[in-house]
Amino acid sequence: MQIKTEDPNLRLALIALFLASPVFAGDADDTMAALLGHCVAPLETTSELGAGLTRAAPEMEAKLLDGKAAKILRTENPRVVVVAHDSGDTCEIMALGMTISEFDTAFRDWLTTQQDYRVDATAKMADDVAGGAFIARKLPDAGYVQAFIQTHPDSGFIGITVSRVASSAAADELFGQ
Repeated sequence: MQIKTEDPNLRLALIALFLASPVFAGDADDTMAALLGHCVAPLETTSELGAGLTRAAPEMEAKLLDGKAAKILRTENPRVVVVAHDSGDTCEIMALGMTISEFDTAFRDWLTTQQDYRVDATAKMADDVAGGAFIARKLPDAGYVQAFIQTHPDSGFIGITVSRVASSAAADELFGQ
C-alpha cells in the first residue's frame, strides 16, 4: 500500500501505525490495512479520511451510498472500499467476498498489539453464522474512537463503521464507566 499525502504529520502517523501493526497480505489483511490506515488513524488524529485513495465513479457512489453524505474511495483491493462521511467523524469499510475467519484472525492479531483498544466480550466472527464485534479506544480528550463490525459469511461481507464520538454508552460500558 502506498501512502500518498502532502501532510508530513499524517504521513508519519500512518507509517508509525503500519510499523506497529502486523504485516498485511491478502483480502482480510487488506481490509485491516484499510480500516487502520484510512479510518482509525485519521479519526484518532483528526486527519482526512481515506487520504490518497481514488474516488469511485459517481454511479458506484449513488448505488452504495443510498443518500449518505459521503464519498466512496477505492483501495488497491477491488473488493475493499472506504466510505468517508462528509462529517469527518465517521468512516466505513465495506469488504465483499471475504473469508470471515481470516478477517477474524487478522483482527485479533492486531488487537494483541493494542493496549488502548477494548473489545466486547460477545465478539464473534465465524464462517458459519453472521456476527460482529464492538471495539473502542478512549481518547485523551475524553471522547472515543469506536468501531462496530458486522460480518455476513453467506456473502463474505464485512461492514465496519468507525466513529470519533464525544460520548458513547457502549464504550463507557467497555471501560467500566
